[in-house]
Amino acid sequence: MAFTKITDSDITSNGVQSQPNKLTGSAQQNKQVFDDLIEEVVKVKFNALIDELIAQTAAEQIGCSATGVASTNVNDALTEIYALISTISQGDVPNYSITHVKLSSNPPAVQNDNLSGILPEYVGIKMGTTEPTTDDISEGEIYLKYTVPEEE
Repeated sequence: MAFTKITDSDITSNGVQSQPNKLTGSAQQNKQVFDDLIEEVVKVKFNALIDELIAQTAAEQIGCSATGVASTNVNDALTEIYALISTISQGDVPNYSITHVKLSSNPPAVQNDNLSGILPEYVGIKMGTTEPTTDDISEGEIYLKYTVPEEE
């Protein structure tokens, strides 16, 4: 079932707008004109929304714009994340796991010591924010250059 909105026609056909400008009924009848809008539109649509949100298919209808995830709804995003996590084994570096925050923390969370096992022992790693020169790296080393993202 898809999420549904309260429409103008719902209000027009069930609300005060559908009544004459001057209500001529008893106090109870006139009160019921206002209650009908809540009981026949708001209550029905709100309860339907709750039923839709607790259904197993709700996550397919809720949008998603998570960084590093291509999916556009929560269900597919969770499936995508699960697939990424299930492929990780010790020694792998999962996509999007080395972030600016990890590289720029003091001390950096990503360093030679915690990258051991990912690269052969004879490969060294240096990191920085500038273009490396031949003086910056030696034979057998790789250089990870990262760019600090601009503040939004």
